[in-house]
Amino acid sequence: MKTLESLGTEQNRKVYRRHGAGENQFGVSFANLGKLHKQIRTDHAMNRALIAIGVSNARLEKPALAAAKRIGKVEVDHGETGCQTPDAAAYIRKTAEYRRNRAKKGR
Repeated sequence: MKTLESLGTEQNRKVYRRHGAGENQFGVSFANLGKLHKQIRTDHAMNRALIAIGVSNARLEKPALAAAKRIGKVEVDHGETGCQTPDAAAYIRKTAEYRRNRAKKGR
C-alpha cells in the first residue's frame, strides 16, 4: 500500500476521477502498475522457488532462508479461492523443523 501511495500523483488521481474512478484511489500510472505487476509476479515465482529449494535440500536451507528474508512476504491475489501464498522463510523453517524432528525419531 505504501508503494502505491508513493507512486500515485495528483494529476493521475484527477484524470482517473474524471473517468469515474471515484475518490478512493492511489492515482498510480498504468506504466508504474505494469512495473509493479512484473515485480510481484517475479517475487512470487522466487518465493515458490525458494520454498522448493529450502524444503527439498537441507544444505541449501540457510541460503534459501537468507534470500527469502531479502524478498520479504509476497502477497498474491488468488481471487475467490481458499489458496494462500506461504511466506517462504516461515515455510522453510517449519519444514526444516519437521525434517529434524523426523530424523530424531529415526524415520
